[in-house]
Amino acid sequence: SSCDFGARLYSPLLCGFDSPDNKASGYTHISPYAYCAADPVNFIDPTGEVIIFVNGLDKFGAKPAGEEYWTFGKTTYEFVKGAKVYFNDQRTKFLPVKHNMSSCAYDRWKNGFDYAKEFFSDGFKLNKHETIKFVTHSMGAAYAEGMAAYLLEAGYPVSDLIHLNSFQTGGFMSVGAKYPTVNIIDYQNTDDKLINPIIGLFSQKAINGASHIIRESTKYSFKDSFKYSHTYPIDIGFKFWSELKKKTDIDHDKKKIK
Repeated sequence: SSCDFGARLYSPLLCGFDSPDNKASGYTHISPYAYCAADPVNFIDPTGEVIIFVNGLDKFGAKPAGEEYWTFGKTTYEFVKGAKVYFNDQRTKFLPVKHNMSSCAYDRWKNGFDYAKEFFSDGFKLNKHETIKFVTHSMGAAYAEGMAAYLLEAGYPVSDLIHLNSFQTGGFMSVGAKYPTVNIIDYQNTDDKLINPIIGLFSQKAINGASHIIRESTKYSFKDSFKYSHTYPIDIGFKFWSELKKKTDIDHDKKKIK
């Protein structure tokens, strides 16, 4: 008899899977019958959850929208790996959002709401214990909050939104204000000149509805802070998530939907 690995059946007689993996193009150096890059035990989704990454502005030297925004370079690839460990999940979705540079926070919130309404309106299938989590950067925060607002209204289980150096935080309210069980982390670097041009005078407000507010310096030099502080959480990779777990002490295994 065959063994059920979710999307594939493993045949003990063949010592392998009996159908090709539709993701095989991502690892052409392995047999297309390998399934999960020949490591299904580690790469099958252990919790049935999904992490949605929402990028910020992709102009003026920023990384391209979508997956490359989060994985460009070895260190930042570790950022996504760290998110998977933090949430105890392997399933990810990278939204290639093209923000309008002149948009206000509400515009982006509405765009996110409309996107979720269109994308999930056909009955997006979730597993029994599945929850939806968001990781956002800069302009992506308002967009993800709009998505989360629609999803929660429609009855989808959103459990977390992790906002990194969010842009225009005074222009939107987090779903955490209405849904206090949703974990909202508002993480900002105090020396990020894009969102805090004059620290103490023109610093951003905290996100309304956030359950955790974290403020810390990158400790970059004044010159380097102009170049690198805005993407600091992504740039330091896996370390960001290790430190975040210590700061918030959230046990995601206990937050599972039963």
